[in-house]
Amino acid sequence: MKGRALMMCALLLVIYSISFAQDILERKVPSNIIQKFHKLYPKAYDVEWEKEGELYKVEFELGLLEVDHDIWFDKNAEIIRHREEIEKAELPRDVTTYLQDKFKGYRIDEMLRITEGDEIVYRVKVKSPQEVAKLVFDINGQRIK
Repeated sequence: MKGRALMMCALLLVIYSISFAQDILERKVPSNIIQKFHKLYPKAYDVEWEKEGELYKVEFELGLLEVDHDIWFDKNAEIIRHREEIEKAELPRDVTTYLQDKFKGYRIDEMLRITEGDEIVYRVKVKSPQEVAKLVFDINGQRIK
């Protein structure tokens, strides 16, 4: 019985992941999206495409430091969302001050800049031996989550 329940959970997980995002070959991505992507990021490498609902998501790396990027395009090749790894120096000063004051002794594990339309937020994950905190800041460095 326990094995059957585990098998059902695994099957549901597979169905869930397939229904929301599917890896696709570049040749299956509309040409207008491919052209725009290559125009904007001609030096991208480790490029992988997914279809998420009506959006096309591309995951890729740039530069010697292998900076990760994720971009979601709509069918008209408009960028809906761009998520990119950043360095600590790229965080707004108020964010670094907040982290120094409120999370002293924590290690910064991940820093992301997320752009959707005109809105930019910074997502920072910090860790201590006892806790992990995921924080979100606006462009002015104010914590919003």
